[in-house]
Amino acid sequence: MIYNQHEMGPVKVKNLIEKQKIERSRGMKFYNVKKRESVDVPENKCTKVVYKRKTSKGTQERYAVRAKDNDGTNLTKFVNKATFDKLSCPVSK
Repeated sequence: MIYNQHEMGPVKVKNLIEKQKIERSRGMKFYNVKKRESVDVPENKCTKVVYKRKTSKGTQERYAVRAKDNDGTNLTKFVNKATFDKLSCPVSK
């Protein structure tokens, strides 16, 4: 659908663009190593995981999102804490 910017006004066009970005970002993008391509997985099929390990300087926490592709491949994507907190998928482990 194409909108004329002059008929809608710049504020409405900006809001429309933001809404479309949010709708597109509902899924997570993973890289499937077997297929050698990026795949989109809906956010409701993902789970959040925190990996903790002890180092000489203390405990390190890494934040990740896990999912399973339709061919059965396990997918993992490491994300920063801000992205991890924004996601609405359930936490596992």
